Amino acid sequence: MDTDTYPDGSLKEILEKFVLVKIDVDKGAEDIKKIGEMTKKDVSGIPDARILTPDGKQIDQVVGFVSPEKMKKTLEKALEKVKK
Repeated sequence: MDTDTYPDGSLKEILEKFVLVKIDVDKGAEDIKKIGEMTKKDVSGIPDARILTPDGKQIDQVVGFVSPEKMKKTLEKALEKVKK
């Protein structure tokens, strides 16, 4: 998704509303464990994109490759959930 989804121009504006954090699963085992503990959900596949509220509650998760269009819809829904 680093080469096809996130760089897509249609996501530029919405991605500016999020803080993106990338963890290398081969090097960040401790970080992955912390995320699993925080969200109560283990990493079940990669890529694994978590959408969290500012206080760390998970509101959505995307496992596996998704197109820019699908990611945009997912992020738009996440913003709506946070606004409520």
